[in-house]
Amino acid sequence: MKHLKTYENEKNEGCYWLVPTDDRFKKSLIEIGCPRNKMYDYLNNPGYKIKKYIFIACYNIDNKDDKKEWGWNEFSGELGDHIYDDVLRLPFGGIVNIEDYELDAMKYNL
Repeated sequence: MKHLKTYENEKNEGCYWLVPTDDRFKKSLIEIGCPRNKMYDYLNNPGYKIKKYIFIACYNIDNKDDKKEWGWNEFSGELGDHIYDDVLRLPFGGIVNIEDYELDAMKYNL
């Protein structure tokens, strides 16, 4: 009997999180398991700190554990990202080091 390849087997395993880019940024990267070389890039590039919050994603390329890719997208006020949700089909891992009232204040421009 042959094993049939299913659609679910082809998706990229991984996750994405919403993290703050202020003084909690380094602690947030450590909590999500970001590797040191990517953490160094994130912390030393001012482009990541343009927004108050960003989405950080970790996913596998070709479903191989040694090919983990890290990326980021800007946070636009919605708890979800079109690219990570619809294109890469990554699950949302949650909010890291951000209180609920912070997002509410941003949503209502308080």
